[in-house]
Amino acid sequence: MCNKKRITMLIIMLFASVMTGTSQTRDEFRLKYGMPEDGHYLLRSNIIMNALYSEDGQAQVLTIEPENLSLGNKSEIALMSSATVTEIITELVPDSRRGRLIHSMTFDAGCSSTQTSEYEKVFIYRTLICSSQSEEKKEKLVEIKFKKIRVKEQ
Repeated sequence: MCNKKRITMLIIMLFASVMTGTSQTRDEFRLKYGMPEDGHYLLRSNIIMNALYSEDGQAQVLTIEPENLSLGNKSEIALMSSATVTEIITELVPDSRRGRLIHSMTFDAGCSSTQTSEYEKVFIYRTLICSSQSEEKKEKLVEIKFKKIRVKEQ
Protein backbone atom coordinates (compact mmCIF):
# COMPACT_ATOMS: atom_id res chain seq x y z
CA MET A 1 0.00 0.00 0.00
CA CYS A 2 2.82 2.38 0.85
CA ASN A 3 4.46 1.74 -2.53
CA LYS A 4 1.21 2.61 -4.33
CA LYS A 5 1.10 5.98 -2.55
CA ARG A 6 4.72 6.69 -3.45
CA ILE A 7 4.14 5.76 -7.07
CA THR A 8 0.99 7.88 -7.20
CA MET A 9 2.81 10.88 -5.70
CA LEU A 10 5.72 10.39 -8.12
CA ILE A 11 3.32 10.33 -11.08
CA ILE A 12 1.53 13.46 -9.84
CA MET A 13 4.84 15.30 -9.34
CA LEU A 14 6.11 14.21 -12.77
CA PHE A 15 2.84 15.29 -14.42
CA ALA A 16 2.95 18.67 -12.64
CA SER A 17 6.51 19.28 -13.78
CA VAL A 18 5.56 18.51 -17.41
CA MET A 19 2.58 20.85 -17.26
CA THR A 20 4.45 23.81 -15.78
CA GLY A 21 8.01 23.07 -16.83
CA THR A 22 7.97 24.79 -20.21
CA SER A 23 7.68 28.48 -19.35
CA GLN A 24 9.12 30.46 -16.49
CA THR A 25 7.12 32.24 -13.85
CA ARG A 26 6.93 35.88 -12.81
CA ASP A 27 8.94 35.00 -9.68
CA GLU A 28 11.71 33.33 -11.72
CA PHE A 29 12.01 36.44 -13.93
CA ARG A 30 12.16 38.70 -10.85
CA LEU A 31 14.95 36.60 -9.35
CA LYS A 32 16.93 36.67 -12.59
CA TYR A 33 16.28 40.23 -13.84
CA GLY A 34 14.96 42.14 -10.82
CA MET A 35 11.62 43.87 -10.44
CA PRO A 36 10.03 44.98 -13.71
CA GLU A 37 10.27 48.68 -14.40
CA ASP A 38 7.39 50.32 -16.28
CA GLY A 39 5.98 46.86 -16.95
CA HIS A 40 9.10 45.37 -18.49
CA TYR A 41 12.30 43.61 -17.48
CA LEU A 42 15.73 44.90 -18.51
CA LEU A 43 17.48 41.86 -20.03
CA ARG A 44 20.59 43.58 -21.35
CA SER A 45 21.68 47.13 -21.79
CA ASN A 46 18.93 48.67 -23.97
CA ILE A 47 17.01 45.38 -24.43
CA ILE A 48 13.71 44.88 -22.63
CA MET A 49 11.15 42.11 -22.26
CA ASN A 50 7.42 42.32 -21.62
CA ALA A 51 5.67 39.21 -20.35
CA LEU A 52 2.05 38.09 -20.33
CA TYR A 53 1.14 35.44 -17.77
CA SER A 54 -1.54 32.81 -17.38
CA GLU A 55 -3.69 32.67 -14.24
CA ASP A 56 -1.25 30.21 -12.65
CA GLY A 57 1.67 32.64 -13.12
CA GLN A 58 3.34 30.85 -16.04
CA ALA A 59 4.64 33.02 -18.87
CA GLN A 60 2.45 32.73 -21.99
CA VAL A 61 4.00 35.36 -24.28
CA LEU A 62 7.40 37.05 -24.04
CA THR A 63 8.15 40.07 -26.23
CA ILE A 64 11.78 41.14 -26.56
CA GLU A 65 12.66 44.47 -28.16
CA PRO A 66 15.14 47.33 -28.01
CA GLU A 67 14.41 49.90 -25.36
CA ASN A 68 13.12 53.12 -26.91
CA LEU A 69 16.01 55.47 -26.49
CA SER A 70 16.36 59.03 -27.61
CA LEU A 71 18.63 58.59 -30.60
CA GLY A 72 20.51 61.53 -32.09
CA ASN A 73 19.29 60.70 -35.58
CA LYS A 74 15.52 60.37 -35.21
CA SER A 75 15.23 58.34 -38.41
CA GLU A 76 17.49 55.61 -36.95
CA ILE A 77 15.61 52.73 -35.34
CA ALA A 78 17.03 50.95 -32.30
CA LEU A 79 17.94 47.35 -33.21
CA MET A 80 19.49 44.31 -31.53
CA SER A 81 22.29 42.06 -32.76
CA SER A 82 21.19 38.57 -33.78
CA ALA A 83 23.93 37.01 -31.63
CA THR A 84 22.62 38.78 -28.51
CA VAL A 85 19.02 37.87 -29.34
CA THR A 86 19.95 34.20 -29.83
CA GLU A 87 21.72 34.27 -26.44
CA ILE A 88 18.63 35.77 -24.78
CA ILE A 89 16.26 33.26 -26.40
CA THR A 90 18.47 30.39 -25.20
CA GLU A 91 18.51 31.93 -21.72
CA LEU A 92 14.71 32.28 -21.61
CA VAL A 93 13.80 29.04 -23.40
CA PRO A 94 16.67 26.54 -23.42
CA ASP A 95 16.50 23.72 -25.97
CA SER A 96 15.36 21.35 -23.21
CA ARG A 97 12.22 23.46 -22.64
CA ARG A 98 11.33 23.90 -26.32
CA GLY A 99 10.87 20.28 -27.32
CA ARG A 100 11.60 18.96 -30.79
CA LEU A 101 11.75 21.41 -33.71
CA ILE A 102 8.65 20.82 -35.85
CA HIS A 103 9.43 23.30 -38.63
CA SER A 104 11.18 26.56 -39.33
CA MET A 105 10.41 29.14 -42.00
CA THR A 106 11.91 32.45 -43.14
CA PHE A 107 10.06 35.07 -45.19
CA ASP A 108 12.40 37.58 -46.79
CA ALA A 109 11.11 40.79 -48.35
CA GLY A 110 14.10 42.88 -49.30
CA CYS A 111 15.12 44.89 -46.28
CA SER A 112 12.97 43.01 -43.79
CA SER A 113 12.41 39.40 -42.91
CA THR A 114 10.61 37.24 -40.39
CA GLN A 115 11.76 33.91 -39.03
CA THR A 116 9.28 31.51 -37.48
CA SER A 117 10.29 28.39 -35.59
CA GLU A 118 7.72 25.99 -34.19
CA TYR A 119 8.79 23.57 -31.49
CA GLU A 120 6.69 21.03 -29.61
CA LYS A 121 6.19 23.45 -26.69
CA VAL A 122 6.84 26.93 -28.06
CA PHE A 123 6.74 29.24 -31.10
CA ILE A 124 9.58 31.73 -31.67
CA TYR A 125 9.04 34.67 -34.06
CA ARG A 126 11.93 36.97 -35.02
CA THR A 127 11.61 40.20 -37.05
CA LEU A 128 14.76 41.52 -38.73
CA ILE A 129 15.33 44.72 -40.70
CA CYS A 130 18.23 46.44 -42.42
CA SER A 131 20.40 48.69 -40.35
CA SER A 132 21.84 51.88 -41.78
CA GLN A 133 25.02 51.19 -39.79
CA SER A 134 25.62 47.71 -41.20
CA GLU A 135 24.89 45.59 -44.25
CA GLU A 136 23.70 42.87 -41.90
CA LYS A 137 20.04 42.71 -40.86
CA LYS A 138 19.40 43.27 -37.17
CA GLU A 139 16.58 42.25 -34.90
CA LYS A 140 13.69 44.60 -34.21
CA LEU A 141 11.31 42.33 -32.32
CA VAL A 142 11.16 38.79 -30.95
CA GLU A 143 8.05 37.06 -29.66
CA ILE A 144 8.05 33.76 -27.80
CA LYS A 145 4.66 32.07 -27.38
CA PHE A 146 4.28 29.04 -25.16
CA LYS A 147 1.85 26.38 -26.30
CA LYS A 148 -0.86 25.22 -23.97
CA ILE A 149 -0.36 21.59 -23.08
CA ARG A 150 -3.60 19.70 -23.41
CA VAL A 151 -4.17 16.64 -21.32
CA LYS A 152 -6.28 13.86 -22.80
CA GLU A 153 -8.94 12.65 -20.42
CA GLN A 154 -9.28 8.91 -20.17
